[in-house]
Amino acid sequence: MDLAPGVPEDLSKRYRIANEAVDGNSNVFSEPIRQQGDGSLYVEVCLASSGTNSTLLVTRGTKTGLLNSGNVLVAGQVYAFELTYQDGEEVNFQFGLSTTLNWFRILYRHWV
Repeated sequence: MDLAPGVPEDLSKRYRIANEAVDGNSNVFSEPIRQQGDGSLYVEVCLASSGTNSTLLVTRGTKTGLLNSGNVLVAGQVYAFELTYQDGEEVNFQFGLSTTLNWFRILYRHWV
């Protein structure tokens, strides 16, 4: 998927989880995502666990925000989020409950 002309780096292979269980209230990635320059992250997630998960948090440095605004994430559905970030910011993600992911991937798009 070509998000925009001038994409400096495709992160979909480096920041991708497929068919894997993740613990609730723990970082999805062992190392935070660090990018240089202002830009945006395009996040896609699809839960495999039956039931629902109502918390998808993004951690930006010491600040935490709720990506899905408390709406339920239903297993088997694909959800997409785009968030902006500033140069030098570190980003990671957490789910409120332990879950199994069909996939969780991140593409990087620098503003053009």
